[in-house]
Formats: sequence, structure tokens, C-alpha cells
Amino acid sequence: MKFYIHKKLGLTVVILLLGVIVLAACGGGSPAESPALGDLRINSATTGQDLIGGVSEGEASCISSSMGEAGYQTFQGVPLMTSAADASLKSLFGDCLEDDNISILTARLISARLNGWSEGSLNCVSDQLMEHPEFAYLALGLEKEITDPSHPTEVHSSLLEIYECLDTMEKAGFLATMIPHVLEGGAFTGQDLLDALPESEVECMRANLPGPVFAMIAGMPSVAGGELRAAPPELIACISAESISGISGRVMAKGMGADSEDSRTCLIEFSIVHTRFSDLMRTASTNPTALSTEDYVEIAEDGWSIFNCLTVEELSLFQKTYMRYLVL
Repeated sequence: MKFYIHKKLGLTVVILLLGVIVLAACGGGSPAESPALGDLRINSATTGQDLIGGVSEGEASCISSSMGEAGYQTFQGVPLMTSAADASLKSLFGDCLEDDNISILTARLISARLNGWSEGSLNCVSDQLMEHPEFAYLALGLEKEITDPSHPTEVHSSLLEIYECLDTMEKAGFLATMIPHVLEGGAFTGQDLLDALPESEVECMRANLPGPVFAMIAGMPSVAGGELRAAPPELIACISAESISGISGRVMAKGMGADSEDSRTCLIEFSIVHTRFSDLMRTASTNPTALSTEDYVEIAEDGWSIFNCLTVEELSLFQKTYMRYLVL
């Protein structure tokens, strides 16, 4: 009998040891769950149910309890691209989903918003966002501090890393989603316009325009560099092509938050050399089929240059301001 008991105890010890080994391999505590959303692909037919089917039971339960039964049932039947445009729902995702799933979901939403990336580009962007989930939260219009002390929380270069994941046409679409907001978002006034011109060109305008018209220009709350090409002949006759391109650069600098003198100068010089960039951006945003493949190649190559004009701090601010347009 004693021998039998010892054998039983010995077997029990072996089983317990094996259990410890398995738990250690899984990270202890509770079994680790790998990101479940990796197979999710979002298009117009994807619904909330597709998302729920890919997340953990705990994440789904969090979403359900936050929405309430009726809201949860509605969410499951609504196209995900439609419901994800709701700021409160994105906030709920931020509260309920694990960082890896937030990163994967964000990559899928951006891809769907930009008409779909290749599988390689999508996986590359997903990997970048999983490495820097802070960037995914920014794109969703959320801010969340990552508390893991081993995780690098500097995301100032995430934009460039994601940009490098994309092919030429995907890069052009990426830029065309954000830069038009930059060109329209900078508060570039009529007085800013006059301050940007050489004194000789300002005097020409003063001499050729009626006094009230000149005063109206100076008092305009907002002007855009690209619109000067459609301005009255008396105004355009006084402004050189180089000045018009330089004004486009100043408008872009304001919109991008390029506050340092070096950054502003870089963007102004860029616009003087790349005279078509602002117009190409507007066309790519409003009438993309009007551009040729060569136009899109030019957009993609020029985009790298404008980001390189910014300091680390300015690029970080740019991300916080404009990344949300990738998911809206």
C-alpha cells in the first residue's frame, strides 16, 4: 500500500511539474493570447460582427457591456467602416481592445480608407503599429500612455516608417489624404501674403489696384497659395512665379506646424523647385483619375522631402494633428 501511495504521489508531482513548465512557457498566470485580428480584412461589406468574431471573449464582453444589448446587436450588423467613423466608438475600441488588436484594426481601417493596400504593405504597416501602438491611438484620435517600461514610446519617426512600407501609388494616396487638409488648415491671411512678397511686388499691387481692393486683400482672414493663380490679372501681373510658389511653401509650412526658421525655409525652397506639388495634391484629393502614373510617382517622391523638412518635434505635432484623417 505504501508503495502504491508513493507511486501516486510521484505521478502527481510529475504532473504538477509539467503544469508549471507549461504555464512558464505561456508567461504564467493566464495563457497568453496572440493577436486574433490578423485575418481581418475591411471593406464595405465588413460588419461589426466580423470584428467581434476575431477578438477575445474578454474584449467582446467589454464592447458588449459598454454598448448595452441593443447597441451591441446594432453594431454587429452595421458596416465597420461606417461605425468606426464614430469618435465615441473609436474611444470604446481604445478602452476594450488590447494594444496589438488596436494596431491591427487601425492598419486595416487606414487601408480600407485608402482603397486597399497590398498584402505586403498591410502586414508591414501592422507590424509598425504593433511596435508603436501609440501611433495607432493617434490615428484613431485617441491618446493613451503606454506604461510598459521596456516599450519605446517615441513615435516621431513612425510616419516615415509607415510611409516606407507602401508602394508608389499607396504613398501617393497616403499623402493625398492628409496634405490637402494641411493646405486648407493653415491660417494664412492676406497680411501674411503681403509680408511674404518682395517690397517691389507689394508696391506694384498698391499702384495697380484700387485702394479699397488693396485694403480688402490685406484684411482677408485666409488665402491659399494655389488660389493666387486664379486671382485678378492686375494682382497676378505684380507677383512673380517664384513668389507664388514660395507662398505655397509658406502656406504648407503654416499648415504643417513648421515653426522653426530652417523648416520654413526648407518648405519654401521645396515649393519653388517643385512648383506642381500643391496643385497635384489638390487634384489627387478631388479628382484622382485626372493624374497620370508619372504624376503619382512625383507625389510619392516629393512626400519624403517635405517630411524631411520637419524637426522631430514638428513631425510629432504633425502626426497628432493629421493622422486622424487617415481613419475618418
